[in-house]
Amino acid sequence: MKAMAPLWLDYQRPIPGRGRLGRLLLALGVTLTAGLLFHYTSLDTQIAEREQQLAELKRDAGRLPPADSDGPGVDTPPIFRAEINSAERWESLFVALEQAADESVTLLKLAPGTREISISGEAKNFATAADYVARLQTASSLMNTHLTGYQVIKENPSSPTRFTLLAEWRETKK
Repeated sequence: MKAMAPLWLDYQRPIPGRGRLGRLLLALGVTLTAGLLFHYTSLDTQIAEREQQLAELKRDAGRLPPADSDGPGVDTPPIFRAEINSAERWESLFVALEQAADESVTLLKLAPGTREISISGEAKNFATAADYVARLQTASSLMNTHLTGYQVIKENPSSPTRFTLLAEWRETKK
């Protein structure tokens, strides 16, 4: 009888191509990690620069004179001047509305435009609404104030008058 050749079992033999795939994935992971680290340091540097700029702006803001003073050499950028003018316009409008108000008139809606403002409200009666319009006509922040419409609400037992008026913004000069 012929002797049988020894049988070798190799359970740890590498699978062809598997080693290359592992090395490729490792290289890809290292490259992505390096890219993320670079991006993180770049963002960290940008944040530090922005924080420094913010600190400088806060420090410089402390050196500026108050907004209501017109000190020599202080130039307000045009974008801020427009915002200041808009805020002054609204402030003067609210002052005018408060001065003209009484307990028999309730404002319902303010609809501002670039040159005009529409105001809707409700008054105890038409005479009260007309008096309110007359008081607003004397406001320094508004001009050409006039009643554009009114309606007596008959469903309500006290029959109030809803009204709409239109006024032009008066230009503020500074």
